[in-house]
Amino acid sequence: MSNKNRMKTTAVAVLAALLSFLIGNAWVFISADMFVRYFYEARMVALTHVFTLGWVSLMIVGVLRQLAPLAFGLKLERRGLIGLGIALWIPGLAAMVAGFATLIYGVAAAGTSLVFVAAIIINVVLLQGFLGIRRDPAHHHMLAALLYFAGAALLGTWMGLSKGLDFPLPASFHRVLFAHIHLAGAGWAGMMILAVMSCLFPQPLLRHPIQARIRFAGFNVGLIGLTGGLLLGSDWYGVFGSLLAVACVWYAIAFIPIVLEFGQQSDRSTAFLVSSWTCLAAVAVISLWFSIVATAATPFCDKAPIRLWIRLHVRMAEFHDPGHVVSNHSNPCFEIPLRAGNRGGGGMRRTFIDPALQI
Repeated sequence: MSNKNRMKTTAVAVLAALLSFLIGNAWVFISADMFVRYFYEARMVALTHVFTLGWVSLMIVGVLRQLAPLAFGLKLERRGLIGLGIALWIPGLAAMVAGFATLIYGVAAAGTSLVFVAAIIINVVLLQGFLGIRRDPAHHHMLAALLYFAGAALLGTWMGLSKGLDFPLPASFHRVLFAHIHLAGAGWAGMMILAVMSCLFPQPLLRHPIQARIRFAGFNVGLIGLTGGLLLGSDWYGVFGSLLAVACVWYAIAFIPIVLEFGQQSDRSTAFLVSSWTCLAAVAVISLWFSIVATAATPFCDKAPIRLWIRLHVRMAEFHDPGHVVSNHSNPCFEIPLRAGNRGGGGMRRTFIDPALQI
């Protein structure tokens, strides 16, 4: 394929990513009320994927189209298939977002399936590029990110088909949702960023190779164990979540001094990178608390962080909509104790996400 065609593929992906970013921010501005409603309300799911599949993932794929052969040395034999994948991805994403936003779940399921096919095509091309090359730690991070991408796409498609075609899920909805979020966020996006950072700043890997191997192994064992525990309905996922959080903090501690060492006062990117690593460490510390609490022998929805999350969304929804109708749903996840004096008096009041919105 000519260099012109390669740049065209990258340009389409990057432009679609930038357009998704603009659409997502405009949507946030117009429909800010969504942020005081339940986080898995259908429109919120649509908006979330405008950013995650549109802005973040399409940008990663577009950059990888150029970066994978040049910076990582991957041998991409069937590069034209990446263009095919992007050609399927963009209309699939549009259908998925439109389907969830309008509550037409058949359209959302079709769009989700199209994005899944696109993701698999792109993944296969990139994974084949690892054949015959000598791998270094940056390659290992990138390879792991691509595998997590495939796993996240599979679970996301499964949930989309479950909503549109009533396919049974492998576990309860909340567990599958959180497994999908961690595979996509920590696995796909997070590990891909670590791959690029390992390529740009190999010093933590070269100076302390044993620590680097342990850190990489801890991240992957933690993420795989966390996801497996959620999907298998086991309560030991919290132990692996703690391991994942510790590994993330360790990555931040390892890379921040290197970034500062090679930074220049006239280059603001150093401050951006340090801020990003600091945020990663902060999120990991919060997640560590979540994981420690999650090891208690209580049902999933009774975990303190989960109940806190649900309680917050219920309170905000009730504040936003005083006429909020409470249902007699039997799911204990949504039993929220209210203070005496609230509508209906004190005691236990049941509220739940309407089935049309619980996706």
